[in-house]
Amino acid sequence: MSKNSLTIILGVLIVVSGFLGVPSSWKTVIIAALGLGVIGVALALRKDITSGTLCLHLQEEKKTDSYAQNGMIIEHPAHEHESVHPTETSQGV
Repeated sequence: MSKNSLTIILGVLIVVSGFLGVPSSWKTVIIAALGLGVIGVALALRKDITSGTLCLHLQEEKKTDSYAQNGMIIEHPAHEHESVHPTETSQGV
């Protein structure tokens, strides 16, 4: 069972425990125990979030069939990046 599901179940049990008809002293113990369970699960979720284990699917590279980049990078030689005045010609006039 995931921690998210466990949090929901513990929350539902806290709400339902008020209507079970158990003695007041038992109700106090039940609600305190369920509350400690929620705190424990919340701390475990926080640890997972800060360590990144909940976000591992976001760190993977997503690949789709709809588009594939070829990865070619065309680098021009350094002399082509030099600015050439429009009146200059390649003949050196």
